[in-house]
Amino acid sequence: MKFNLKVIVQTFILPVFFLISNSCFNRIDSPRAFYFWRSSFALTSEESKMLSTLKVNKLYLHFFDIKYDENTKTEIPHAVIKFKDDTLPLVEIIPVVYIENSIFKNKTDSACRILASKTIELINKICSYKKITPKEIQFDCDWTESTKLAYFKFLTTAKEFLPQKIQLSVTLRLHQIKFPLMTGIPPVDRGTLMFYNMGNFNPAESDNSILNLNQANNYINSLKDYPLALDIALPLYSWAVVFRNGKPIDILHEFDGNSVSSLPELKALNKNVFTAKTGFYFNSVYIQQNDIIKIEEILSAQLQQAAEMLSGNIKKENRTIIFFDLNEKTFNRIGRHEMETVFNNFN
Repeated sequence: MKFNLKVIVQTFILPVFFLISNSCFNRIDSPRAFYFWRSSFALTSEESKMLSTLKVNKLYLHFFDIKYDENTKTEIPHAVIKFKDDTLPLVEIIPVVYIENSIFKNKTDSACRILASKTIELINKICSYKKITPKEIQFDCDWTESTKLAYFKFLTTAKEFLPQKIQLSVTLRLHQIKFPLMTGIPPVDRGTLMFYNMGNFNPAESDNSILNLNQANNYINSLKDYPLALDIALPLYSWAVVFRNGKPIDILHEFDGNSVSSLPELKALNKNVFTAKTGFYFNSVYIQQNDIIKIEEILSAQLQQAAEMLSGNIKKENRTIIFFDLNEKTFNRIGRHEMETVFNNFN
């Protein structure tokens, strides 16, 4: 029996080749990004290496906060970024500005316009100083139903002060996506879903207030119907919530299991809850005797579950996947391989 090579190629090999080729060309690799949220910009060698090995495309760089100043009775820039590194990483830089929601209470249209003008002016000064040419600018504000009109006026005006080629984005919380008729849809080009800080502070509960997937499950079905293009931000950080007389009074940032081992003033009540045996200071925060400290950490298994939940409930489109935030201290808990696995869930 003779085999006709041409027939075999046309009948079997070529269809398989085109099937594989089409699947490769149709695949969309989501851009990868980190937030950088320290007020002094300087990357450690490990942080630079992580950007490179993960093939990160963007860095959402916190430029400053806007807070209300009781002395001057007006809003002022706070924690304006300082650059210790002369050279920025070779990725797209996206300026981010955090704005306190209270600023927009009872704010007139003209006051919103003045605030937008001053904010864009300061962003432009920082960009000019570091020779940054942004394609996108992001505002982070947890607006409410009572402040949405003023905040949206601020956003509309800010966009007027920007060149048309620069996109404007905002951060979004799950409740703002589930109840758009109540909270409104911001007048911007795209949003970033902050998939964290979604639980209640409670020293007795085992749930993690940073990433509570049981809570998230009540909102997740709303994502596909949201009219804005959505990028996704996932948490890497840890913290400790300080409780006094059963009420949360403070948060110790960058506090994890390693921090506890070096503090003889704490006594373990269970795996992640401790009590203060005596009063002491931790990073300028005073802990009183009998205060309760609950450690909340994000582990790779939780991240993977969150990525799987999200990837099955959001539109298949070109979206950026962002980790909050770039900090070498998290790499012992969540390494390059774990982050790579999470990124790949969205491709």
